[in-house]
Amino acid sequence: VTSFRVSKSTMGMAGCYSAISTPGTYDFSCDDSTTYMQVKVASVSQTVGVSVERHNYQPFNIGFAGDIYCGILPMRWVIRVDDTTKISAQASLNIASMGSIEAPENIKLLYRITEGQGTFKELKSTYSSSMKRFELPQLSPGEYMLAYQECIEPIPTMPANASVEVSLAPILAWKAAAVAEAYNVEISESADFSDARRI
Repeated sequence: VTSFRVSKSTMGMAGCYSAISTPGTYDFSCDDSTTYMQVKVASVSQTVGVSVERHNYQPFNIGFAGDIYCGILPMRWVIRVDDTTKISAQASLNIASMGSIEAPENIKLLYRITEGQGTFKELKSTYSSSMKRFELPQLSPGEYMLAYQECIEPIPTMPANASVEVSLAPILAWKAAAVAEAYNVEISESADFSDARRI
């Protein structure tokens, strides 16, 4: 073997369904997969079907109502509830078990009513840093995602791309990354960085 490379595998989804007829706590984990979602039912007047899906990729057609979020994580959840008028419940999303999330205290939970349509907005939820869990005030059907306000990777901002007549001693600036303690800056005479030098 002279070389190799590796990439992340896109897995399908984890999905769980529960026919809820009594108050209690329901973990939406099925067989060998989990959605990381838990539902606490305070009351239910008749059996209500609830399903939770976790997909390992970003939502489609992402738009925002209000603040724009750059660092979107490659995962999304869809909650379906047969009849929201027959059930009073809260939901929680446990991110402690999601090993790939850095700086969870900086992450936001976003929501839109219809899967694949409309705009996302930050959900008014409570984040417990000790439990690494988002507590949702109510069980609401729709699509959910996690995102950082900042980008996951730093983005150069100054000098602007393809700038001409730049000072011989330019100021270099970039948009901060969501999770970074330090940055490596490279310069190059070529666009493909074949002769890159770290400064």
